[in-house]
Amino acid sequence: DGTAYIVAERADLRHTVAENVVLESVLPLLLWLPVSAVLVWLLVGWGLRPLYDLSRQINARRSDDLAPVALHNPPAELRQLIESTNSLLARLAAAFEREK
Repeated sequence: DGTAYIVAERADLRHTVAENVVLESVLPLLLWLPVSAVLVWLLVGWGLRPLYDLSRQINARRSDDLAPVALHNPPAELRQLIESTNSLLARLAAAFEREK
């Protein structure tokens, strides 16, 4: 059959379609980026709040205050740190008592 077909489209229409595709795919990403950043910032701050509270409590102590650290309902990740800190404080208190 040897028939050849030539298909053409206008360059300006192709450019318009390409622009629309880019805008439809990139624009939502650009709009969600600040929203996502704020959400991540809030969630990380919320997740690290117990660690901040523990740090603030320890920094507020007097140098001679060797009482155990108490944090209301700490997350499991901080319990071991609190237990280790309290164990250290108890050993320091015992050492100071022996020195007296």
